[in-house]
Amino acid sequence: MAGIAGIVLCTLVPLLGVKQKTATILWPQGSGADKNVGQITAPLVSGAPLALDVSIPCRTVASLPAAGGLVFSTVPPAGIDASRDGLFVRADADLVVVAFRDSVAAVAPRPAVNAGACSVLHIWANVGGVGADFVGIPGAAGRLAIENKPQVAGVFTELRVPPEPGLGARIDVDTRFIASPTWVKTAVMVLGVICVVAAIVALAVLDRYSVHRLRSAWRRRLRANAATWLADVGVVGTLALWHLIGAISSDDGYNLVIARVSHDAGYFTNYYRYFGATEAPFDWYQGVLGQLASVSTAGVWMRLPATLAGIGCWLILSRCVLGRLGRTVAANRVAVWTAGAVFLAA
Repeated sequence: MAGIAGIVLCTLVPLLGVKQKTATILWPQGSGADKNVGQITAPLVSGAPLALDVSIPCRTVASLPAAGGLVFSTVPPAGIDASRDGLFVRADADLVVVAFRDSVAAVAPRPAVNAGACSVLHIWANVGGVGADFVGIPGAAGRLAIENKPQVAGVFTELRVPPEPGLGARIDVDTRFIASPTWVKTAVMVLGVICVVAAIVALAVLDRYSVHRLRSAWRRRLRANAATWLADVGVVGTLALWHLIGAISSDDGYNLVIARVSHDAGYFTNYYRYFGATEAPFDWYQGVLGQLASVSTAGVWMRLPATLAGIGCWLILSRCVLGRLGRTVAANRVAVWTAGAVFLAA
């Protein structure tokens, strides 16, 4: 019964609710020294936002020079392949173009915009897709698939106008991984662990009273033959030596950076991929590394969990698994030492 309860509770854990923190970028945020709207940089936004809503009065577009300029963008225009990833609203002498990831959503004649034929340029991106509408100009609207949601690294513009009613942008950042468990989820996790431990204890008790119980099994494991003891000394000693002199791998550095920035980011952000999103919602091992990194980032300290896990794995193999393969294998020096050599090589 404890085992069944543990399985059910542990299965329920990912399905239970969490408390999620939300973040929103609002633009404009005051004015600069020249009293005009400024730009915002937000380099740690994870991928595409949950939602984006932009309103730009057409009269502000008319304030650009006759040759045109950048009305609005979510990626720095000088970035590498910027238009391929972001939202860009550009004006030239003839047209005003709204493009998501190099796909045009709406186009309006610049003379019509300057003449006041439209009231506002409305741009949006949400779970239903993306689109733009020059309100008041027939045919100057369009929609695109949700795959065209733009990457957001801030808000950038060449408009030289003061903040005014109707000019603004709201970007709801995707913060799905910045979450903490509710008390119900926490209680189910604790109870699930208790049930699993209770099931293991119950199995041990049943084994103790089983007619097939192997008497003095633990004492036999402690009284292992000389070959097993020598293999233990060799494997554990080599692991300890490698812990001190072994080179740090690229994966060590990869996970170390994730652990180091977790305290500032508030979650286990993948610093290298996914635009800062985490690799999984429950990276417990990176949580352990994050706690270790708060003390020291020295290699001999950060690699302690890996070394201890390696030693534990070998002791389970040498004292439990090899014996289960039969007394002939457990007593064979070549078999035991080969197992140790293969384990160290791996």
